[in-house]
Amino acid sequence: MSRQKYQLYKTDTSFDHRNFFLLLVTGFFVTKLIFFPESIASSFPDAYTPAMTQYLQRRGWYMLLTAMLYIYSYYRNCCFEAVAFVIFEVAICNMVGDFVNVYSKFTNGTVPVELIFFGIVRFAATVCLFLNTFNSHRAPLPPRRLWPSLKNHPASEA
Repeated sequence: MSRQKYQLYKTDTSFDHRNFFLLLVTGFFVTKLIFFPESIASSFPDAYTPAMTQYLQRRGWYMLLTAMLYIYSYYRNCCFEAVAFVIFEVAICNMVGDFVNVYSKFTNGTVPVELIFFGIVRFAATVCLFLNTFNSHRAPLPPRRLWPSLKNHPASEA
């Protein structure tokens, strides 16, 4: 994307905040999926199976690689609009698939509070990804960062 197209629109000031939130959520879920899959698998009503933990670990590695692709595309400004759109589509498909295949197993019993909380956080992250995808033409100009600037924050003046 050319620099002139970026200058036609006002820069989205909350882009860095959403990226920081996505970075935190992704880091938490990747850590939980890769290093602690047993704790996730034990919350399902079915019996604990090694195949489930292997699936969760593979899903964590897939999520890590996807996040790295998003970060690389964002930093290098390399087809960021297309990459963000594809990752958003994959995130929507995964979330709908999980609601149908995974969360539906809890219809007969009580749903753990942890699962409800993580579902809400996941939905919030998907909304942030949606906003970043459709405001990608208003992303900050390079050089870019994944966390908000603290230059104008009142605590940084003290």
